[in-house]
Amino acid sequence: VDWPFQVDSGDIPNSGRLRPVGTIGDNGVGSVAQLLCSRPPTASRGGHWGAWMPSSISAFEGTCVSIPCRFDFPDELRPAVVHGVWYFNSPYPKNYPPVVFKSRTQVVHESFQGRSRLLGDLGLRNCTLLLSTLSPELGGKYYFRGDLGGYNQYTFSEHSVLDII
Repeated sequence: VDWPFQVDSGDIPNSGRLRPVGTIGDNGVGSVAQLLCSRPPTASRGGHWGAWMPSSISAFEGTCVSIPCRFDFPDELRPAVVHGVWYFNSPYPKNYPPVVFKSRTQVVHESFQGRSRLLGDLGLRNCTLLLSTLSPELGGKYYFRGDLGGYNQYTFSEHSVLDII
């Protein structure tokens, strides 16, 4: 699978000592790569609203997992600050889904307190999420929402399904 971002193992300190905690599935077709709790992927500039992340991830209970993610927005938007929110099991803010991570306030659902953090730099369009101390109730769909201020907010339909094994 060709992902629109890259992780160079030479950029990961002590990469020889990291251990895999799960796999990335390619739209249900099979295992593509071992997923590490490591440095986030490099993002690139685009020209439209779009997000890229693995469609499914499996990880062992009690371990950590990162959901590699990058997003793009129209080039004509030049936000001073980029914020983001990760939602659990629903992409619609009006449905009040559990908040996994929120850059603006750091207020998250009790299930994710102390267990979620952003590895990516939203200013560089990198929305990679780290989840730790995995338990069965964290299995489900994860959606990212970019917030560039004002009306420039977008919840991406792309999502990752996390399976805890």
